[in-house]
Amino acid sequence: MFDFFRNICKSKGIDLQTEESNNQKDKFVRYKNLVENNSMGYDKKTIATHIINVIVEYLNFIEAVQSLETIHCSQDNSLIEEIYRKVEIEVSQKHNVIVTDKIHEEDKKYYIREGIELKEIDPLKVKINELPILLNPWKGERIIDNLVLINEKNIFNGTKYSFNIQNHYLHPMNIIVCSRGNHSQLAAKIKNTGYTIVKEMHDYSNLYDIVEFDGENYVNKLEKSLIKLNYNKNILFYSGVIFEMGRYLLESNLDSVNLLKNKL
Repeated sequence: MFDFFRNICKSKGIDLQTEESNNQKDKFVRYKNLVENNSMGYDKKTIATHIINVIVEYLNFIEAVQSLETIHCSQDNSLIEEIYRKVEIEVSQKHNVIVTDKIHEEDKKYYIREGIELKEIDPLKVKINELPILLNPWKGERIIDNLVLINEKNIFNGTKYSFNIQNHYLHPMNIIVCSRGNHSQLAAKIKNTGYTIVKEMHDYSNLYDIVEFDGENYVNKLEKSLIKLNYNKNILFYSGVIFEMGRYLLESNLDSVNLLKNKL
């Protein structure tokens, strides 16, 4: 059916791919204008922070609904962190990492590289809605199960379930990306109960002098070349919006990594 529609568009001289690209760029310009040309006098950091919060919640609920409606066909929000790492590789950079966890002696070899600081302490505790948490709720049954089980009498406890939670904090985007513990944390956020933990802090601020997102692609600013990435267009687009909103937080001198470290 879609191919039939595409053929009709072609016969009328309509390029769907170009239309989609223009639509993405229009949306991206809208986000930028909300920050840079606001009429209420709010500072850029405040607006960018709220835009990031809204986008993260939007992505969380989109994937949750997809998981309720389909089987294993959700968009995989956790790819956003993978995208940043892929961009980093493409421009020959390595970001700094602070690990706040007690690592088994045999596993320490995986953390030995330049730029990784290992603090063998308990993971950082964060209230469940203190920071936006990007989740990947991929199974409908588990979403329902956790919504039923997590309540005022069974408050979510990130420390108790530390073995099943893997959260990374990303700077300067000021978000947490979850790779394990997605369904339980989604339920806890909806119920607004309990706290979670952060085991790693990843600082991607070194990318901002080299890379920018133009509304459709990441661009190597130094070489003036596109960084070709093969990801779901929706995830790629919102990863870029979050990345560019992070630029405003970085420009506002928000040192979110040190703010979190002060909680240790």
